Amino acid sequence: SEAPTFVVWQGFSEKFFSVGSLILIYLEWFEENQWGVALPACLLAYRTAVHVLTCQTLAFSTN
Repeated sequence: SEAPTFVVWQGFSEKFFSVGSLILIYLEWFEENQWGVALPACLLAYRTAVHVLTCQTLAFSTN
């Protein structure tokens, strides 16, 4: 069975799970001591992902 999805304010959990899975794939390429390189790239991917309902990125929807 499929796990339930809990949509919170503006559907951020939905966006997190789709972008989160891509981030996990990206992090598998890095070793543990390279967080200084991987973390900024992951944050950029999360913050620039366009939300399905608002058609805006996180930066524009919080301003």
